[in-house]
Amino acid sequence: MNKKTKVLILTDSLGLPRCAPEETEDNDVWVYKLTDALSSSYSFRMLRQRSLDSSRLIENIDSSLKAYKDVDFVILQVGIVDCYPRTISKENLRWINKTPKWVQNFIYKKVKSNANYYIERHDNRFVKPDEYLRNIEKLKSTFPDSKFLVIPIGPACESYAKSNSKIKSSIEEYNLILEKSFQTGYLSNIFEDVELTDMYISDGHHLSEQGHNRVFNSLHQHFKNLNQV
Repeated sequence: MNKKTKVLILTDSLGLPRCAPEETEDNDVWVYKLTDALSSSYSFRMLRQRSLDSSRLIENIDSSLKAYKDVDFVILQVGIVDCYPRTISKENLRWINKTPKWVQNFIYKKVKSNANYYIERHDNRFVKPDEYLRNIEKLKSTFPDSKFLVIPIGPACESYAKSNSKIKSSIEEYNLILEKSFQTGYLSNIFEDVELTDMYISDGHHLSEQGHNRVFNSLHQHFKNLNQV
């Protein structure tokens, strides 16, 4: 019996189904579509966490990721949580969340009313570019014999860009890090020549059914091409 090719999927909430009011059923999610389509020839493993950034992913190396053995392919989708320009830094957020609820509400209300001010004047991204690059390189070194297939951070649609003045340039900056780090395996074609408003649900961030199809089709075609070699 031939051994199945092992694929490890590392993703955040973009690889998970979502409930109402804008439901994304499990059958529409790219992760399940891919595993269903390739289960006869491929063995899949997964690490999926909501709000996953690259630093949290690296924290999993010693506790779990090193236990994934003989991985042939790593599918990586992480970065939007890292690069999102925020009004409050991760350190201040931890401090605020320890205060009484009325204090939290007062701070959040004030910050929300002046969101662009804080975004423009402070770099409160949870994972800065240099750290993001280090995390990516450490992940690569954890799986030195594996081939990586990297899903770019989805480009900002118009509504998403309007809600955050720095999100578009930040996504481009972090995608460039991914593209340079993965000379092969960076799937730049996923979001090419598409109507971005169709790719996401109304939050401008999570994938719609069309968005999941786009990711699935790119990955599926890659594995089909491998089998034809």
